[in-house]
Amino acid sequence: MTKMTFFKQIPLLFISISSLISPLAHATYGHYEQNGKGFMVDLDSIQLLNKQKTKFNVSANLIGFIESHDIPKSMLNQVESKANLFVDCTAKTLAFQSVQVIYKPDGRVLMENDQPNFKMSATKNNKMETYMIEDLCKTASTR
Repeated sequence: MTKMTFFKQIPLLFISISSLISPLAHATYGHYEQNGKGFMVDLDSIQLLNKQKTKFNVSANLIGFIESHDIPKSMLNQVESKANLFVDCTAKTLAFQSVQVIYKPDGRVLMENDQPNFKMSATKNNKMETYMIEDLCKTASTR
C-alpha cells in the first residue's frame, strides 16, 4: 500500500463545486489526496465506537476513496470503503486509525490498512480541515 498524505491546498474549484452539490455538501467534508485523486468522509454514516469526554472513536464511510486505488471500475458499485477515526475535539485533531475496502455482496475485505498515517489538525490557514473536525465532533457527540 502506498503511503497516503493529506493534500494541504484545497482547490477553490473543489470548494465551489461541493457547495453546489447539496446532498454531498451538507453530509461530507474533508478532502484528501493520494496519487492525484481525492476523497471525503461521509458524516451521515458515522457510528460512535467509543467516547471519552471530547474524544471520539468513530467508524465512517469514505466517498471517492476507492477511485484512488486499483479497484476495477466495473466493481465500484459493489465495494465500499470504511475508516476508523479518532477525533480529539479539544485539541482539534483527527487521525485515521484504519481503512478498509469491503466487497458488499459477501463482506470480503479487498484492502486493509491498519496504519494509514493520516492525520490532520484545525488551522487558521485551512478552513476545510477545521470544518471537517468541527463537523465530526458535532456529529459524533449526537450519536
